[in-house]
Amino acid sequence: MLVYLILVFPYESKHENIKTCAGEVIIIGICISGLFLVNDEEAQIEEKRMNVGWWIVGLSAFILVWHTIQLLLETFRSVLYFLARAIQKLKACVLSNKQKL
Repeated sequence: MLVYLILVFPYESKHENIKTCAGEVIIIGICISGLFLVNDEEAQIEEKRMNVGWWIVGLSAFILVWHTIQLLLETFRSVLYFLARAIQKLKACVLSNKQKL
């Protein structure tokens, strides 16, 4: 997906490309961390398995927080844009009413 996104079909916005690529890199990191547990032997130290598990939990939490922050920022921008448009329409309505009087 990362190669496809970068080479074949990038977003118009550079910000969107960076945001999506960063998320994909973190997901790849989660998968690589999981690979350490695939051929897990019972003789391995339990602490090593716990550390790999915490890396997976940490990366998952980071990507969740990352996307939540991005969603909040985009929502905040949309609300500001909506309010600005509403204020412009209200001013235009008030001006047109003054001209009619």
